[in-house]
Amino acid sequence: MPRTSRTLSALSQIKRYRLYALIIVMLGLMTGIVIGDIQKAQANLDARMALLAKELGDLENSALQLADIYSAFMAQEPRPTEKALRTFAQQLTESYEFIYMLSTIERLSKADIESRSTADFILKELYYPEGNVPDSRPTLIRKTPELWNFVTTFVHPMSNHTKSVIGLDVSNIPRLQGLLGQGPKDEILPLGLIPQDMNLGLHNKTFMDSFKLIEGGYALSLNQVSRASDTPELVIALLLSHQSIYNYLDQALLGQSLSMGFGFIDGEVLWLHDATSTTSQQTEAVPSIHAATHPSVPPSSSATSSISPLASSSATPAGSSSTLTSWGFSFWELSTSYQGKLFAAPVELRLYQGFSIPMSSWVLLVSVLAFFIVAVGFFNRLHDQIAVRQDKLERVNKKLSTSLAEQSDLFSYISHELNTPLTLISSPIQTLQQEPQMTGQQEHIDMIAKNTARMQELVQHVLNLKAYQRLTLDPVTQNILGPINDALLVFQPKSYDANIRLDVLSNRFDELSMTFDTTSLRMTLDNLFSNAIKYNIANGWIELEWELNLQGFVLSMRNAQQGLTEEQCSSMFTKFVRHNKKAETSGYGLGLGIVADICERNEWHIAVHLGNKSQKPQISEHGGDYIEFVLTLPHAR
Repeated sequence: MPRTSRTLSALSQIKRYRLYALIIVMLGLMTGIVIGDIQKAQANLDARMALLAKELGDLENSALQLADIYSAFMAQEPRPTEKALRTFAQQLTESYEFIYMLSTIERLSKADIESRSTADFILKELYYPEGNVPDSRPTLIRKTPELWNFVTTFVHPMSNHTKSVIGLDVSNIPRLQGLLGQGPKDEILPLGLIPQDMNLGLHNKTFMDSFKLIEGGYALSLNQVSRASDTPELVIALLLSHQSIYNYLDQALLGQSLSMGFGFIDGEVLWLHDATSTTSQQTEAVPSIHAATHPSVPPSSSATSSISPLASSSATPAGSSSTLTSWGFSFWELSTSYQGKLFAAPVELRLYQGFSIPMSSWVLLVSVLAFFIVAVGFFNRLHDQIAVRQDKLERVNKKLSTSLAEQSDLFSYISHELNTPLTLISSPIQTLQQEPQMTGQQEHIDMIAKNTARMQELVQHVLNLKAYQRLTLDPVTQNILGPINDALLVFQPKSYDANIRLDVLSNRFDELSMTFDTTSLRMTLDNLFSNAIKYNIANGWIELEWELNLQGFVLSMRNAQQGLTEEQCSSMFTKFVRHNKKAETSGYGLGLGIVADICERNEWHIAVHLGNKSQKPQISEHGGDYIEFVLTLPHAR
């Protein structure tokens, strides 16, 4: 793939990843905003549930206090008149909306009943259908007076339904028999309440479990003895219908939907729901337990009811469970629940509220979306500008590379063409140098020969550099000591001619297998040996040694030197830089630059150090300052 195509592909990939990152950031911010609103709405719903739980506790305390007040009022001497009782009852029901009915039960003899018998006062009792028919209601049937009877003589408020309750004998209601002193003391009560639950820890008070009203619906009842001698003479009853309790709590809601479950002793629970709630269930039948009731008060909000098993009747704190439920695709609904007790009966409250994103959050969401769109547009525009500039730069670079290549080829061609005439000039000059010349001509001929040799050397360096640039690397596994021995055979005679001693300190191996490019190693060794001979001192020396370690094959070449500094040593591999510019030393500063390029292409490592033999006498017997080149060929990967 062309370099331009790879660059543009990389830019496109960066653009795609940047878009993914922006999408992730945007979704994260939006999700955080929505989750924050959900948590806030859930916290508000839990707080509203805590308020309902408190209202339920206040209702229970108020009902107990009202039962005491009603009982004390009826215990007055002289006994309150019908008008005073009616006025008192009306004040209570108007002040406390959760009161469903107030009633009075008197102990009457057979003679008292016969004297009161009129069309409006007929002694009757409750009749429960046999077979425990689901959704059945108790009916009233006529009863023959006994020696003593416990009869309902007063109810408030008065209506067509409650007129039929006047004259009801409640002595056959099992739950009240203990309060009326009729049942055996050791008899187990049919509803199964333990005594402290049954009496609520208060003197002469009895709580009645949920029972079905004659006119429909369910209620709870608090009963208390107001007058008594050997047996109760007068008992008051305070009724709280499930619907009135539901309506009382529903007034404290702000847009939430309430479901309220009233538990029975047998483990079932009666549910009341807001008629508009999505959690409403169908109504199921439940056996009636008790009557002695009053017609229902018109509810403040419509509700439905259903019977289902109660999961647990143990009390738990407000907000004990909290869930988030998804309904369809249009909205979310939050919910929280509370389990406790009302008097001795288990009660469960469930609060629901539809979740909607507030306007402030919509503004934030739209702002985040707008920022995302602007950011995407900005970065796309920036990407396009970079792509255009990159493409332009690639075209310019291609033209420049082509131009440099053409210039290099031209330079190589010229150098190659110069090599032939220089060779032709060099041969006659050598012949002239050997023949006797006239006075003064020999000096001119020597100058021509010297400069011709320098030009030939320069041309050869250029050709070698061009040859290396076109070199294709071909690393193979072979004996690395072969090229080293070949180089020694070439440069040992040259060092001898230059009066320089060449010592090989390593001769422990006959063969060492390494993976390398042969041409690259030969060119490197030729330049290092040539440099060591050319820039040595008079009667100098060269030392060569190698070793194999964890880094790879390490070749060290040291030669005597004089006058080099650390600063000069740091620029030793820079092309066209010479640190020894004596006239008798030829060179153009290309050799070590070529070595550095070769090492870079082959991923070898070349380093240069200055040292003194007096500091390291263990190296050899040679002394003085020296320069050391260390070539490292790493192990094959």
